[in-house]
Amino acid sequence: MFILPKDYYRKNLKLAIPIMLSLVCQSLAQVADTLMVGRLSAVSLAAVSFSTAITSVALVMGIGLAIAITPLISKAFAKTQENKIVNFLTNGLYVNIILSLILIALLFTLLPLFPYFGQSKDVILAARPYYIIVVISLFPNQIFLCLKQFLEGLMNTKAAMVIVISSNILNIILNFIFIYGYCGFPAMGVTGAALATFISRLLSPIALFLYIRYKQNYWKYVRLIKIRNLRKLVIKSIMRIGIPICGQMTIECFAFGALTFFFGWVSVIDMAAYQIVMTMVTLTFHCCIGFANATTILTSFYVGRDEWYEVRRYSKTGFHLAVAFMFCSMLCFIFAGKYIASLFSADESVILIASKLFIVAGIFQILDGSQGTLLGALRGLQSVTRPMYYACFSYLCVSLPAAYLLCFGFSLPSWTILAGFAFGMLVVTLLYYGQLTKILRLNVNNSL
Repeated sequence: MFILPKDYYRKNLKLAIPIMLSLVCQSLAQVADTLMVGRLSAVSLAAVSFSTAITSVALVMGIGLAIAITPLISKAFAKTQENKIVNFLTNGLYVNIILSLILIALLFTLLPLFPYFGQSKDVILAARPYYIIVVISLFPNQIFLCLKQFLEGLMNTKAAMVIVISSNILNIILNFIFIYGYCGFPAMGVTGAALATFISRLLSPIALFLYIRYKQNYWKYVRLIKIRNLRKLVIKSIMRIGIPICGQMTIECFAFGALTFFFGWVSVIDMAAYQIVMTMVTLTFHCCIGFANATTILTSFYVGRDEWYEVRRYSKTGFHLAVAFMFCSMLCFIFAGKYIASLFSADESVILIASKLFIVAGIFQILDGSQGTLLGALRGLQSVTRPMYYACFSYLCVSLPAAYLLCFGFSLPSWTILAGFAFGMLVVTLLYYGQLTKILRLNVNNSL
C-alpha cells in the first residue's frame, strides 16, 4: 500500500513541526544578524562571514555527535529501560562536553594563522573578538544540543522549539542593543553581535535544564547523572554512531561550501545569485530536517519494540511527507524563482542568473528531501557508517567533479554547477535507499 493511514503522517508531523519551526526561526535569525551587521560596513560583514565559515564546521560536528544519543535513548525508552536512558544521557553529556572543549582548543589554535587566510588586515582585526566570543559559546551550545537530543529521544520536540525560538528572538533584541548601542550600552559593532550570540547560547541550556527540573518524568533521569555512571562501552556505542554522523554532515557541509568557490570563480554576479538561491534551499531543507529527525525518533522507537512492520511504515511516512513538501517547493522555485530573486536584489543580471539557478535547484529539491529522510531512517536503525562512506563517494567523487567539469571543463553556463552537483545527490539518494531497503527487508522477513 503506497499511501499509509493518516495516523502515521499525523504522528510524524507532531514531532516534525516543532523541529521545523525552531530551525526556520534560526535561519531567519541568521538573516537578521547578517542584515544588522551589514548596516555597519562591508568590513564588519566580511569579518562575520569569515569567522562563521570557520566556526560553522565545528558547529556541524557538534550537532552530529549530539544526534547520536537520540536513537539510543529512543530505543531504550521503547523498552522502558530507564537505567540505559540514564547511562546514555550521562555518557552522552560527558562526550559532548569533552568534544566542545577539544573543538574550542582547536579553534583557538587557528587565531595566529588568521593573517595567512588571505583576508585584509581590517577584516582580521574586526574578526578576532567576534571569533573568540563565538568559539567560547560553543561550550554551552553543545550542552543544550545534548539535552535537546535527550528530550527528542523521549518523544518531546516542543520544549526545545520554544527555547530555540525564544533564544533567537532574544538574540535579535540583544543585537540591536549591543551592536548599535541602546539602553545605555556602548555601540560595540561586530563584538556586540558576538556577545548577543554568547548570551543567547548561555541561557538556552539553563532554560532547558529548568524545564527538565520541573518535569518529573524527565528529571528522574537527569537527577541520576553521576560520574560513577561513566562507562567505556556506552561511550564507545555513542562514538560508534556519532563519529560517522559527524563525518557525513561535515562532508556535506564542505561540498556545499565548495560550490560557493566554484560560483565565485565564474563571477561576482554568479556568486551573488548562488547565495540567494542557497538561502532559500537552506530554508526548505531545514523543514525537511524536521521530517528526517521525526523519522529517526519513530524508527528507533519501534526498533526497540522489535515491531519491524511499523519501522518500515514510519520510514515510508517520513519519505512521503518530505517528497510532498519538496514537490511544492520545486513548483515555487521553478515558477516564482525570478520574483523570489527580485526580493533579494535589484540587479537585473543577478535576478536573471538566480532565476535559472532556481529551476535547477527546484528539480533537485525532491532529491534533497529524499536523501535527508532516508538518512534519518538509517540513523534510527543505527546504520551510520555506510551512509558516511556513501556521502564521501557521492559528494567528493561525483558531485564536485561533475559540477567542476560541466562548468569549467566544457565551458557551460554557471547553472550546470548545480546540475552536476544534483547528479551526485541522485547517486547518494539511491545508495541510501538501497541500504535502507536491504535492512528493512532482512529484519521484516526475520520477524515473520
